[in-house]
Amino acid sequence: GGGDDSTDYGIILLCLLFFLVIIYYYIYMENQKVEKKERVEKQKQIEGFSDHDFNGNSVPTGANMVTIVKFYAPWCGHCKSLAPTWADVESQYNNKKVNGKTVKVLQVNCDENTKLAEKHNVKGYPTIKTFHHGKEEDYSGGRDLASISKHIESIATK
Repeated sequence: GGGDDSTDYGIILLCLLFFLVIIYYYIYMENQKVEKKERVEKQKQIEGFSDHDFNGNSVPTGANMVTIVKFYAPWCGHCKSLAPTWADVESQYNNKKVNGKTVKVLQVNCDENTKLAEKHNVKGYPTIKTFHHGKEEDYSGGRDLASISKHIESIATK
């Protein structure tokens, strides 16, 4: 019927505004989901670890597994000088069997994973820890390939 034209336009504008708000909210919420997913993915991408291997709660420590982890900071001079040796340790041992045990050679950037560093009581860099039979041990031996290899081999015989 004979309604006022300005009322009709007002209702149309309100409906339009309502739909725009709904669309904006939907896009905003989808964006939040994507950002949250990206944050979670970034947390999972700890170097050398996958969420399957190490989700911040546990290190792979099965009876048939030896895990050695280097906790480091990218700015640390000692860490930088250990990097080539660690790469050698990785290529020689990571996912290889030693005395029937699978060896995992991993590294954690403590600047990006502060909670993980705190959880494992990392006080200085680089800190090397071994995990075997559910035990976590600090490694205090030499920082050369021969010393680290000897350590891995000795743990794998336990």
